[in-house]
Amino acid sequence: MTQCHHSRHPLTRTIFGSWILAICLATFPTGSFAQSERPDRSLSTAEIARRVTPSVVTISTPTANGSGVIVDPSGVVVTNLHVVQGDTEVEVTLSNGDIYDDVRVVDLDERRDLLLLKIKAFNVAPATLGNSDDVEVGADVVLVGSPQGLDSTVSEGVISAIRDTGNGYRMLQTSAPASPGSSGGGMFNAYGALIGIVTSQTRQGQNLNFAVPINYVRGLLSTEATMTLAELTERARSTDDTSLGRADTASPTRDVDAADSARFTEIMEGIALDDDLNELLELQDTGDGLWIGTYKGGNNLEEILVGVTLITDDFDDAMVWIRAGPPDPDAGISASQLTELLQLSYNLNYAKVTLDDDGSLYTMLELELRTLDTYGLILGIYAVADAADDVARLVDTWSFAGEHASALTRESRTDDAILHLLDNATSIRFSPTEWFEQPPDSTDITKQYVHVSGEVFVALIAERSQIPIDRMPELALQNMQREDSSAQITTSGYRTVNDVRVAFAEISASPNSIPATFLGHFYSDSAGTVQIIGWTTRNLFDEHKSTIEQFAAGLEVSAR
Repeated sequence: MTQCHHSRHPLTRTIFGSWILAICLATFPTGSFAQSERPDRSLSTAEIARRVTPSVVTISTPTANGSGVIVDPSGVVVTNLHVVQGDTEVEVTLSNGDIYDDVRVVDLDERRDLLLLKIKAFNVAPATLGNSDDVEVGADVVLVGSPQGLDSTVSEGVISAIRDTGNGYRMLQTSAPASPGSSGGGMFNAYGALIGIVTSQTRQGQNLNFAVPINYVRGLLSTEATMTLAELTERARSTDDTSLGRADTASPTRDVDAADSARFTEIMEGIALDDDLNELLELQDTGDGLWIGTYKGGNNLEEILVGVTLITDDFDDAMVWIRAGPPDPDAGISASQLTELLQLSYNLNYAKVTLDDDGSLYTMLELELRTLDTYGLILGIYAVADAADDVARLVDTWSFAGEHASALTRESRTDDAILHLLDNATSIRFSPTEWFEQPPDSTDITKQYVHVSGEVFVALIAERSQIPIDRMPELALQNMQREDSSAQITTSGYRTVNDVRVAFAEISASPNSIPATFLGHFYSDSAGTVQIIGWTTRNLFDEHKSTIEQFAAGLEVSAR
């Protein structure tokens, strides 16, 4: 016991090291490249995200959410025309939370769905513009945008192809996932340079997403506003904008020709001959081209409503659209839960997870009619229904681990040690015979302790910055993934600790190839933020979870 007190346990040295800063600190990124400087090497996804996130903005209107990228420090933002078209009220939110609602138009390119906006900002961080003519198929890219208003969401992939649209311009096709609200976000190359603007509706089933090459934006660049949003709306009314597919709507157009409709009907009628599928899902034609049925093959849901219809995409190709609806959570979806949904969507092989405009969850898939047969459609239906079942399983974990998680309390004892934090605004009570202080592995750690067993460790981080607790698990995970890209939140939610509401998250990771589980509790108010991060090796977590919770139960907040 004395040895544990005065020397670090080998597990601490192996797991912690310099990695504690990435694991525990849910703080703002420190340091970045100068915007005009090109790094001398390709960057990791995490490095690109840190470099470009200050340049990516969220664009909100009364009817939609979208994204944009700052391209000039005077406040010029590039986005898609369809993100704001028809709206005269627009808010632009920077990554630091600043909001601008006095927005004017610099220039637009209706053919390519591009729009330059001007906000009254000064010295904001512009993205470095790359040269899209140098883009090669197979090159790594990173997308950063705000799907469903979840700012600074990052996904990665490659350039799958450079497509001629047939309408007088090219598009960059990528395998990187994009979701509703990503329109107007940035596509960045391996050096963090902006090479495209994400634009067209995702063909979710095959990860076929598109961006307008940045060189088309260069011809629009200016810093002077030329019209108001109202004038832009009036101009749109006088032009034919039917070619603009709105990527942020949940209901695609169903304007299809008779030949495509006949082929679709033939395929659907062929499904009736598949006895295996009909035991699980008997699709019925509603009479207007929409086929619906109830899938009964799930492990988590007894019945899953599935719909199949025919639509056209942004290039007027006929697409079969499959949708299934798992039950929505009882409460609203938090930012950390949205991150879990995005991770689940990324890991699915075929179907993808999507949020409707009203926040409803569903899974979906789009398949090209011209290459589709009955067997392929049956596989697609299975994929969408099974994905909905997976979403239901994830939502169930939220219900179990959310507000219903057991409350933590700890009775005061006369032999307690008391650590005061944030100018006595909060404190931690713990047993000095069970927990022994260690020298912290980072100057950012306020205090670090090891349990008498030598198998469990706790770091306390107190800082005066007030960070919303619903953001803390997500930020902790993002920082953790800089060191271990496979790190993931396995459980998260909220609970009360001595009648104070805190966020918590269990995070599975393998720093230095050692499987470990981290359990963090996060509290924040006007006095600042407190993080209690406990961890042990993964095989011992079930045994020691209550040990970490017992330490967290010592959190007390002074009445103010």
